[in-house]
Formats: sequence, C-alpha cells, structure tokens
Amino acid sequence: MICFDKEKGFYLAPEAIELLQSESLMNSKIAVIAVAGKYRTGKSFLLNRILLDKQGNTTGFGVGPTINPCTKGLWIWDKPIEIENNSGEKYKVLIIDSEGIGAFNED
Repeated sequence: MICFDKEKGFYLAPEAIELLQSESLMNSKIAVIAVAGKYRTGKSFLLNRILLDKQGNTTGFGVGPTINPCTKGLWIWDKPIEIENNSGEKYKVLIIDSEGIGAFNED
C-alpha cells in the first residue's frame, strides 16, 4: 500500500516495499495497471475482473453496496499477474487500485 501522512507525505507500507524488492520482480520486466477516477464508479470492480479472470483468485479489492468508499490511498495487489506480449516477452503486471476522487468524507 502507498500511504499518505501530512507530516511524512507519501510513503510505501512495509508490505509494498517487500513486494517491490521481491526476487520475483527484481529480474522481471514490470508493467502497471492502475485505475483512477470518481468515487463509487467501479474502479475496484474493474480491477477485480482482471484479477479473477487472470489468476483464478476468489477475492480481490474490497467493494461494497453503500456510498461509503472501500479504498483509501493506493493499494497494490500482492500477486503480480504474469503476461506475455505478442513478441513473447514476459512481464509481471502490478495492479494498483486508487481511492476515489470526490468522496463526501475526503479531506
């Protein structure tokens, strides 16, 4: 997770540092899929469709039936997706979900 603190500014949570420094990412080409936009418009749902379709996951980013936002800050999915492009190059794809813009409780 990428966090924000008024005194520290933006910083990586220990779990994010561990993921980004992992052996599986160190020697790989990396791509990023990130979604940003207005709150409650399906960003997490869209990313879950990618995760569930590519990795067979049964869980994903939190989604809910209320107007309350489920995502705070930026969340990095902890298992990169492995893909191959048309030329046969392999990539590890990091999936990043973002907090919605314009939420009523946003400061």
